[in-house]
Amino acid sequence: MLHALVAGAALLLAAAVIMTRRSAQRTANAEAALRESEERLRLVADNVPALISYLDREKRYRFSNRTYRDWFGFSPERMQGRTLAEVFGTDAYERMRPDLERCLAGETVEFELTAEGERRRVLQVACVPHLAAGGREESHGFYMLANDVTALKRAQEDLRIAAIQLRDDAQRLQFLAHHDALTGLPNRAMFTDRAREAVTHARRHGKTAAFLFLDIDHFKPVNDKLGHEVGDDLLRLVAARLRASVRGDDFVARIGGDEFCVLLQDIAEPSEAAAVAQKLVHELGRPYRLGERDIASGASIGIACVPQDGDDAVTLLRLADDAMYRAKERGRNGYQFFSRLLNEKAGARAA
Repeated sequence: MLHALVAGAALLLAAAVIMTRRSAQRTANAEAALRESEERLRLVADNVPALISYLDREKRYRFSNRTYRDWFGFSPERMQGRTLAEVFGTDAYERMRPDLERCLAGETVEFELTAEGERRRVLQVACVPHLAAGGREESHGFYMLANDVTALKRAQEDLRIAAIQLRDDAQRLQFLAHHDALTGLPNRAMFTDRAREAVTHARRHGKTAAFLFLDIDHFKPVNDKLGHEVGDDLLRLVAARLRASVRGDDFVARIGGDEFCVLLQDIAEPSEAAAVAQKLVHELGRPYRLGERDIASGASIGIACVPQDGDDAVTLLRLADDAMYRAKERGRNGYQFFSRLLNEKAGARAA
């Protein structure tokens, strides 16, 4: 009987030993499989061109991939157990903290970080909380994935700047198509368009309008003797005086060379044009200070009126030009109407 009990106990012990060995082998195999799996995950994580990390609820790094070292010089060993503030600095962490809270709430955010001695990087960051078992709200920590979007942001900024430059260039081309590059005044094309509108308005509403064609006296000697730069400066000063000498709704343009036009709209009668012309003769006849010298000049002005001289803008401009040459023939620095009758009336009033 005792022999049988001993034999049975021996069998049970042997069976227990075998089972223990098998369990240990399974545990060893499981641990080996786990290590192999972790090594594969580490290999994958270290070769992904993005920051991959896991941080606990105190925001201490518990895992970080090799990209941290490639981008910022931070080795996984250096980061292990350190907080975001310890890794990137307190100031940087305080700047990123509001965005980090938004990130933990489920938003994708952007951080701008610069490691010492490294270039600035813009990171697009997503966070995934590691919730407790059963999906309870309590979080053990969070996973963080960050992509470097610096080049994308730079490209977007370059595109934005290029778009602004393109818009500015288009506006400048639009401006130059209708304005004189030297004085900034409207050019002949824009003056002609506005003149047509003024003639149509005057004809439709029974109004009077006047075309004043101006030529700067003694401009060629200034240009020839003192140079084109001085001549250009003189034209700019003439343009400024013209703008300052007319009403806000009158239209001043540079037609070309030393020729300018003034369009007087909605005047009561041609005598108002004579008064403006007389004022311009006075203002443009004052000496011009250019550098250290005073330059004497003046203006000869021809006037054509709607409806007295016609109702076609191009024709009226030509008639005003003809009247300007008559003003030059009469001694310069004065004005003449195209209409002889209007000249007589202007002379009578002047007397």
